[in-house]
Amino acid sequence: MFDLYENIKRLCARRDMSVSAMCEACGLSKSTLSNLRNGRSSSISRKTAEKIAVCLGVTADEVLYGVRPDDDEGLWEYLQLLKDKPGLRVILDHTKNATPEDIDALARVLGIGGNDD
Repeated sequence: MFDLYENIKRLCARRDMSVSAMCEACGLSKSTLSNLRNGRSSSISRKTAEKIAVCLGVTADEVLYGVRPDDDEGLWEYLQLLKDKPGLRVILDHTKNATPEDIDALARVLGIGGNDD
C-alpha cells in the first residue's frame, strides 16, 4: 500500500534534503511529518501537500500520490476515484491479496469482466 511518509522522504532525498530540513524550509511543523512517520496520521491536507510540492519542485499530486497526472492517465483516474470514493479503498484493501480466481469470482458477482492475465 502507498506510504505517504516514505514518498515524501523519497522526494526529499531526490533534492538531497532531509525531511526535517524540508519542514523547516517550508515552514511546516515537524510534528506533521512525525505523525505520518509514526502512523498517528495517514494523510495531510492539500494545502500542506502544496507547500511541500513548492519546496521540493514537484506537484502536489506527486507528493500525495507518488505520480504526476501525466505519468499514467489511467492510474491517475484510479487514484482520483480512490480519493473521491473512500469506500473503494475498503474493497481494494480486502482484495489486495486475492488470487486470480478470487478476482474472477468477484468480477462475476459484480457482472464485470474478469482478470485479463
